[in-house]
Amino acid sequence: MVPQIRNFIAALQTTESTGSVALYGPGLAVERRMNAVKHGPAIYAVLQELMGEAGITLRDVAVFAAGAGPGSFTGVRVALAAVKALAYATGATATAESDLDVLTFGASKSEWICTVIDARKAEVYAAVYAPGTNLDPGSRLVAGPWVLPATEVVRRAMELGPVRYVGSGVDAYRSAFPEDAAAAPIRAIHLAQLVALRGDALRPAGAIYVRPAEAELKFGLAPSHDPLASLI
Repeated sequence: MVPQIRNFIAALQTTESTGSVALYGPGLAVERRMNAVKHGPAIYAVLQELMGEAGITLRDVAVFAAGAGPGSFTGVRVALAAVKALAYATGATATAESDLDVLTFGASKSEWICTVIDARKAEVYAAVYAPGTNLDPGSRLVAGPWVLPATEVVRRAMELGPVRYVGSGVDAYRSAFPEDAAAAPIRAIHLAQLVALRGDALRPAGAIYVRPAEAELKFGLAPSHDPLASLI
């Protein structure tokens, strides 16, 4: 029996109001943007469409990758649930990367970068990254992640030196940022490329929230529960 070759990465990015799906592998780097109120149904349709155009199937995908956040709580869970389900069904690997890292990966490697993602509630998720040739953004992280008003992020970032701001938070709070700030989306193709660089050292497919969930703020943490206790 000829062993199956599985070389491709499928990346799902749904942590912002606009999302994207990408396929990345030998001779292939494609991405499709989505503008959907509910990303859940859309990501599967877009993924199927991209695979059909590329002539590959789910069985050709070695890794399913999701944006881990921070971002929309529902969006983070949508992508994580999808990659875990797809990986379980196909025997592939599920992984996730920080959205702040992914934004930095798509930006310049020669500048100090402050990534800013719209967190709603007059705040942004943010982190500051040092310049360098190392393509792993996590190793360049020097401050954050924070969830703060945009003006406070700018104040903290300026204390570190000249910084360029990148991300959806720029559009949401434009007046808080310098003119050269760039309102860039988190891109699934950058997520896939970052995962490819990890090789076998893939991150767990877990969420990065930074801010407590709304239910935790209102009601506190859920009490610990022993499922066996109710059977005794």
